[in-house]
Amino acid sequence: MQFFSTAFPIPDFPPPAYEDGASALLLHLSGTLPVTFRGRTYRFPVSLWIPHAYPKEAPLVYVTPAEGMIIRAGQHVDPQGKVYHPYLVGWAEFWDVSF
Repeated sequence: MQFFSTAFPIPDFPPPAYEDGASALLLHLSGTLPVTFRGRTYRFPVSLWIPHAYPKEAPLVYVTPAEGMIIRAGQHVDPQGKVYHPYLVGWAEFWDVSF
């Protein structure tokens, strides 16, 4: 956690439902992700929900804007902030059982 000094658990934040509507008690990590773009560093607020079956099951990742911020949907983020990165979508392919 030393590298993620802004990460902290938020126990009263409601966990997301899975796409099939099921819900579960998940570990929630929240913080900012530093991204350098055109010489400036921006810190995007993100939430990671770690499922009980992790690492066999991919974490759920969301952009979580602070007050006054908006989500700009793009190639890997939907309008609700859910992240659809190819690594997350293909998690089963990338997961290495040797660890």
